[in-house]
Amino acid sequence: MNFAGKQFPLTPFAWSFNTFPEELQRIVLPSDSRRRPDRAALNAGDADLATAWKRVAESRQRIEQKARRGDKKDDPWKANWFVLDKDHEGLPFYQFTGKYWELREAEEKKGEKASVIMLPPIKDSAADFMNYKTNFSHLLETSSKKSKGIVVGDN
Repeated sequence: MNFAGKQFPLTPFAWSFNTFPEELQRIVLPSDSRRRPDRAALNAGDADLATAWKRVAESRQRIEQKARRGDKKDDPWKANWFVLDKDHEGLPFYQFTGKYWELREAEEKKGEKASVIMLPPIKDSAADFMNYKTNFSHLLETSSKKSKGIVVGDN
């Protein structure tokens, strides 16, 4: 249900950012925000379900962030596609390495159809929106709302 202009006063151009064509679904990362179940529910007009999914996501993110922090001296977590760098003022920021596109091009040169690149740090994490419904829908059982046929990821 597209309710642009009814509850949310968005222009058609702004609303177009919520579209997620099938050809993009095959190639974007599992962490692409268009895969988020709360966005799917909101686009379908179910604000209560969107809120429930948002709470699940925030809970999972807090748990994973706490686990990643671990011992600050020996933090095993590392971004896959970014490196910590400093800007012109010496402030820290994450710089994109371009390795994602190198890996994608290497896959395509092998003759494989473009597919989602699943790496261990993404798979089954709070950012793995492709498998979110499978991995985390049990957390919705505490909510009075359950998925009403809203498509979340590939499940």
